[in-house]
Amino acid sequence: MKRFHLLFLCACLLLPVCAQGERLTLTVNECFMCDAELPADIPQSLPVLRAEHVVIDADKAIAMLMPGKGPREELANGDVTVGVGDGEHDYMLIEKAYGRVCFNSAYVNRYLLELIPGGGYGDGCNVAKKYLPTDVALDFMAPEEAVRQAADLMQALGIEVATEGAVVYTLERESYAAMQETMRESEWLTRTTRKRALRYLEPLSKDHEGYYVHLTPTVAGHPYVVYDSRWTVCVLITRQGVEFVETGFNLRVTGAGEEKPLVPVEEALKTAASGSINLEEGAVCTIEEVTLAYRFHWEKQTMTPCWIFDYCSDGAGGMKGLTFDHWVRMYGIGVDGHSGKVIDQTIF
Repeated sequence: MKRFHLLFLCACLLLPVCAQGERLTLTVNECFMCDAELPADIPQSLPVLRAEHVVIDADKAIAMLMPGKGPREELANGDVTVGVGDGEHDYMLIEKAYGRVCFNSAYVNRYLLELIPGGGYGDGCNVAKKYLPTDVALDFMAPEEAVRQAADLMQALGIEVATEGAVVYTLERESYAAMQETMRESEWLTRTTRKRALRYLEPLSKDHEGYYVHLTPTVAGHPYVVYDSRWTVCVLITRQGVEFVETGFNLRVTGAGEEKPLVPVEEALKTAASGSINLEEGAVCTIEEVTLAYRFHWEKQTMTPCWIFDYCSDGAGGMKGLTFDHWVRMYGIGVDGHSGKVIDQTIF
């Protein structure tokens, strides 16, 4: 299997490309336009891949993240839990047949659970992206070292990720306090329990400062979509060690099928205009991000390339208006990269 991966990756490197990260600016109609940078090095063709979920070694995951802790429970569906899932203690869920590991330290469960940038639970995790810096280094570790450690952890779990383009949010007291000031006056805070609200307003402990590392799961070097959701691996590394892990559902390649030409991005964009759009009727849909990714077909156990065109629910540039009381998100319109047909589900 290792030999297959090497041969396949070498073949990918030899493919000619038709784009080098240019910007695509195109108006399809009065309600649909694009102003987005294209992915770099777009190949002219890609194969259909055969794939399956990564099988997580539960014993290894526990040894790395919760050694000597318990209780451990084997669930009827094959999943494994470790710890007490009461929101107060260390807790881990291993969906070992689907390639997913989710781990929260006791501190994360108590104080950070809904405030993890892009990797937590609830819409508060998206707002956190606005406040936590991506250019601040802490004294106990360089951001680059945090990326390396997070990538090594994923490799040990059997999960392929790309370190190029990794995003690192610094969890430090000053910016966290600024976020708390906006949170303090929000309606969002009143919708949680008083106990949790008070905890969210407590000063961040210096002992738990650290880095949220976001890595993109890949197959043969390409990002992918599972169940119409794009997962970003998120790992929080603090002065205490690893305190949060969310891998999402992960896949591995088992073979490569027929290689087919890719539908040109401009053609796919025009097709995307006929897809399902989550905006008020008559509102202008402006595509702000273009991604080329593989999409997993559960029934066939295959992956085919697809174009994903992302727009904001608030219109162009709307993510800047995201607050604790004003939810804004990006939606993706998918177009099959081989057939050119619109994917009938929104890609989140």
